[in-house]
Amino acid sequence: MPAQSSISQRSSRLISSARITSIMAIADSTRMRSANPLDIAAGGWNDPRIFQSLDYGNVQGYDLHGTWDPALTGHQGNLFDDPADTRAASSQFSVDKGIKAYIDAGIAPEHLGMGLAMFGRGWTGASQAEPWGPAAGAGPGTWEPGMEDYDKLKNIGASYYDANVGASWRYDGNQWWSLDDAQSVSAKADYVRSKGLGGVMWWDTSGDRDGELPAAAFAKLGTGVAGPVSGGAIINPTPTPDLTVTPEPNPTATPDTTATPGTTATPNPDSADPSQQCAAAWSSTLVYLGGGVATYGGHSYEAKWWTQGDTPGVGEWAPLGGSGRLLTTSLKQLLALALVVSVLTAGCTGGSPHHKRMRSRPLGPPPGVGARRQR
Repeated sequence: MPAQSSISQRSSRLISSARITSIMAIADSTRMRSANPLDIAAGGWNDPRIFQSLDYGNVQGYDLHGTWDPALTGHQGNLFDDPADTRAASSQFSVDKGIKAYIDAGIAPEHLGMGLAMFGRGWTGASQAEPWGPAAGAGPGTWEPGMEDYDKLKNIGASYYDANVGASWRYDGNQWWSLDDAQSVSAKADYVRSKGLGGVMWWDTSGDRDGELPAAAFAKLGTGVAGPVSGGAIINPTPTPDLTVTPEPNPTATPDTTATPGTTATPNPDSADPSQQCAAAWSSTLVYLGGGVATYGGHSYEAKWWTQGDTPGVGEWAPLGGSGRLLTTSLKQLLALALVVSVLTAGCTGGSPHHKRMRSRPLGPPPGVGARRQR
């Protein structure tokens, strides 16, 4: 796809494509955004009901772990749960877990694509080859600390692969990198075929200039009967009837207090502007979903998406009642529409190296704080 002169032109090109009538790019990022069952259940951009308006959607299968946990190595795109993961159960994620959450919510498997990464996330000062070991901090990276292209990682140190977890990584005695390679991509392609998923996609194709990873996927997904496919029943789901809402009669307002001469009426705190009310104090150990509120530094904030340990006032949080969340989401969706690349079982498409690198966590890592996730 040639580079366009503006984001709007790229979006128009994608939207008007005869082959792609609708796109959901959950490349919005986060540590696990779409692969987190809690986020899926919470709704918003990950709400399974969105599929009522889509032809297919890509489930983000990367950024499940990263250097926002600077002292702990581990997998960023593991297919299955890792029994060796030392984190709390609520912080353990896998591609399989996220895809099952959508299928369990009623999404047809063929409407789901699996997201894969052409980049790795890594640490330096790692003292062991096995995952979930100690590290000194984020490894070097072109786009941000701890984030690097597959092309620059594929020959670092020795290669490791865990077939039970469906995860690959590399270790050179100091740097520890989680990434997809031909072996893990092949296993994930087998999973796609066995589950009847629609295909795979990558973020982003400039990370693998030789096309090694798409070749590994196509070796498994390109072996079916050549298209076009014809025949088969057309299934039109029965629409859910609109609910009839009966308005309640307007009650007669009763004053909270009665002002008498010589006295001052005390306002009812429950009638105050919600954006001015104080929520519970923020805790670094709690998990907040999108829409969760907390008080920090005398101000109230609303979580934009899943977050844990990220200080209110930066990336993951917006002032309660503010519009920053909507503006950020709108921009992310526009960028995602312009940049996402999908590989379907019938073939694949590639992106341009000029599409570098509008990675947003939303615009950070998980998205993340600050430029943590921006590429």
